[in-house]
Amino acid sequence: MSPEAADLVVAISWYSPDPELSDEMGSILSDFSAQSSNCISRIVVQQKHRHSQFEHVQQAMNAAVEELQRCWSFKVGDESRSSLWVMFGDDDDLWHHSRVREIIKAIKAHPKLDGVAAFATTARAAITPRFNFKADSMPLTEMQVNELLSCEKAHRLDLKDERCRLWSEKLQACSTPGGTACLRVQEDLPLEYFDFVPRLRVLQEFFDQTLPTVLTHRFCDLRFDEFLENYPMAGKEAGLEISFFEPRCWMYFYANAGIDAVTFDMSLEVDKWCTYLGSSDHISSNVEVQESDVAIASYEALWFRDFAATVTAPRFSRYFASFRNILELCLIRRHKGCIDQLILDACVYNAVRASFRGCLSSVQSLPLQDRTLVVRKLCMVCRSYAEKIAETLQVRTFWRAKAQFMSQVGNDDSQIFAVPGLAS
Repeated sequence: MSPEAADLVVAISWYSPDPELSDEMGSILSDFSAQSSNCISRIVVQQKHRHSQFEHVQQAMNAAVEELQRCWSFKVGDESRSSLWVMFGDDDDLWHHSRVREIIKAIKAHPKLDGVAAFATTARAAITPRFNFKADSMPLTEMQVNELLSCEKAHRLDLKDERCRLWSEKLQACSTPGGTACLRVQEDLPLEYFDFVPRLRVLQEFFDQTLPTVLTHRFCDLRFDEFLENYPMAGKEAGLEISFFEPRCWMYFYANAGIDAVTFDMSLEVDKWCTYLGSSDHISSNVEVQESDVAIASYEALWFRDFAATVTAPRFSRYFASFRNILELCLIRRHKGCIDQLILDACVYNAVRASFRGCLSSVQSLPLQDRTLVVRKLCMVCRSYAEKIAETLQVRTFWRAKAQFMSQVGNDDSQIFAVPGLAS
């Protein structure tokens, strides 16, 4: 089966702050859009200012819808004549040349297509963890990805990742067409937004339900993952399934080396003001130090310095930036939802341990009473910051005992624990 078995609209949204690079890219993409044919429409939308990842996705989607309206007299929600599906890609990642073909094949082969909200696959190529790749040594071509796979420096998640293999076994146990509609997507599956192929109307529903502040957020892709994974139970068309398919090839390679944990931890302890933590070349692996981090650090450092001489406002701003980053990772998936205080406090507890190690280490030699005072104060300050983060992301909190910090959960889920120390 060839891509010609379906009509394709390829929409690209882009921006460059560099005038020279912008002119060069404009010329290249102009040639690209001029190559449209009867089966493939190529659309390029240049933005006038910087956009987030999902703002680009939204702009590309809107341009594609306009093209559908122009060519097919398409109306939003009208899929009576043709089913409309969306696949994603990023500028620094790689596709297998058969990716489009495999997706079209999966769509056309499904016996109950009207009951599908999105297709998905775990057949992604990824760097094998024990190999340390830098950003400038990442593969640049499909052939280079194949070479890494052949020498096991990279692997296919669907074949090697235990979580994916267990999920595949569950799917096979529900092999009846439509039998997976009520099967909750396994929470620990390493899915990224580009592993999904949702219906156009499902993607539009996501944008309709999501606040602009979340669309501009660097972790908006996590909210989108959550939206799709829970769509069969919580979507406007609840009951539609997420249909997983097994292609013959790897589908996508995500070119992100990540950040070295040791390097990141070292960056937390530098006693200088900064705008970013980490040293990765990939923007998704850096953590921005925001004005809110600096403000709370400057205010709170004065109190903590009486107990720990190493506490300074610049260093504290790094701690709070790391803390905020972890809380945003935890909370953005719950956009417009609710979180129990027990879960929120557990998130705060873990984020404090991960982000304030230098501060916590410096107070370990204090008497138990002073150490307990410092740690309780730190947890409550961070919980207050977490409340503001949750409010920004429109996440409601179910409070059990707001005046107290519930650091851990025992057999009695209402038990409130004192926190004398947070040693790892």
